[in-house]
Amino acid sequence: VGPAATFIIIVKSFIGTGVLTIPRAFSLGGILFAPIVMGIVGVYSLHCMLLLITCRRKVPARSCGYAELGQLAYGPEMSLLIKISVIMSQCGFCCGYCIFISHNVLQVMTSLGAAPPWLTEGTLVGLQMFIHVPLAWIRQMKHFAIPALIAEVCILMGVLVIAGYAVYTIRRPQWKANPPELELFDREHFAIFIGMVTSAFEGIAIILPIYDSMDDPKPFTKLLSANITLMMVSYTLFACLGYAAFGTAVHDVIILDLPSPSLLSGFIQLAYCVAIVFTFPLQLLPAVQIMEKGIPKSVIMQNFFRLLVVSLIGLVAFASTEHLEHLLSFVGALCCTPLAFIFPGLIHYKLSGGGRLSKARDLLYTLGGIVVMTYVLYMSVYAVLYDPPHRTPATSHPAVAADGIGSVPNLLSDPT
Repeated sequence: VGPAATFIIIVKSFIGTGVLTIPRAFSLGGILFAPIVMGIVGVYSLHCMLLLITCRRKVPARSCGYAELGQLAYGPEMSLLIKISVIMSQCGFCCGYCIFISHNVLQVMTSLGAAPPWLTEGTLVGLQMFIHVPLAWIRQMKHFAIPALIAEVCILMGVLVIAGYAVYTIRRPQWKANPPELELFDREHFAIFIGMVTSAFEGIAIILPIYDSMDDPKPFTKLLSANITLMMVSYTLFACLGYAAFGTAVHDVIILDLPSPSLLSGFIQLAYCVAIVFTFPLQLLPAVQIMEKGIPKSVIMQNFFRLLVVSLIGLVAFASTEHLEHLLSFVGALCCTPLAFIFPGLIHYKLSGGGRLSKARDLLYTLGGIVVMTYVLYMSVYAVLYDPPHRTPATSHPAVAADGIGSVPNLLSDPT
């Protein structure tokens, strides 16, 4: 694979539907605090990825994954920890996908007056299993090549539409007359923000396979650095724009802040749902491949096992429909933080052969990751137990609701 193709692969691996939760995350951190932390986490993540690449270059094998590096450094115990983190993070993101689809489908159907009384987000999570399970049985990922491309187009189109509508909202007289209240620093929820933003750069598990796929891996570090920098800037601008437009009323998934009912907003929401449906099996694949190694090589047994895994994901999503930000924060703290910040420093400490300063720096990065993981995990659990869901409809702000949600017609819903 050449440099240009590698850059595109990295972009596709890192930038997905998670970008839609970043504005909500910023509302939990604060308009001043959140961009600073986003930059710190981005640089921190990039450095830890480069640590893994440094270790990979010391291994003469043709290919060597994250778990294999862990085993070389500390034996099978570290390899097992890495695999568990990958499994839990991938399954956690799939739970978030189920909740995302439920939020959007229910809103579209409600806006069209087509939602029966019995239809709830929990019901929609259950109905999704009839789609996710058969897709999880597909083993030839080449069949998802075209759907994956469609998914990326849908994501880009949605981001551009949302950004355009956010700019339109900010330019409206109602917004200028009564702008939403923006917190510089949210002391109550900032830990949830940190947990969510750590998962924004979660892609470290696929860095080594991409590196090994290059014809000439020498420029890989420059490509990776440029990609992470682009992500930091893009995420920050998009999140600040969304938070500034809708304030603390911004939804868990910002696509829900588009005016409803409107043809374009409904189309964008459903297009995103289709994108996620095809992303779900791809996201689940690394976790299932790890877990299936202990299952007999029988198609029936493996299909039944995948049925159980997807069903368990559905149950967790069903119980978390009102706590999407808490779920993402929990996954980020418990699973993504070790993968992104703790394990790389430990592996580099053992394999790099560096001096005292290098080893001290590795231990410092590892300690920082442990502190972040422990604190954010504690705050996430505390929020689930004692902080009720605080999602506020975006239409509550006068800039959006002043002349009726259906009358933002010039951009989105006017048939003329």
